[in-house]
Amino acid sequence: MASAQRIKWYRVINSIKNWLADLAIIQGDLEEADKLLTEGIPVATNNKNQRREARYKRSFALLEKARGNFERAKEWAEAALQQFRALAMDKKAKRMKNEAEEMQKLIKELEDELQKHTQ
Repeated sequence: MASAQRIKWYRVINSIKNWLADLAIIQGDLEEADKLLTEGIPVATNNKNQRREARYKRSFALLEKARGNFERAKEWAEAALQQFRALAMDKKAKRMKNEAEEMQKLIKELEDELQKHTQ
């Protein structure tokens, strides 16, 4: 990343931050992932890089899922899904659709469990 910074490859730096955030999520460093994603998504948005913005939304969905915030994860997943579809990124759209459906099922299961315990 230092080489990219020296020659001002801002798009590359933005992509690297997204990939590093995904790795941080996998490694359980959710605070670092949040920092990288929070820094990176405005850059993608301001540069009107919709593909990168959609990937950041996907990563935010994975981050919220890792945190156990399934409703928020579903919102991010659905936002990413819409953007992937609009960009005709079919493989990514299919993956996000599956992710959103999985989160919806999990939310339903958690709601059912909560209801059992409150009765």
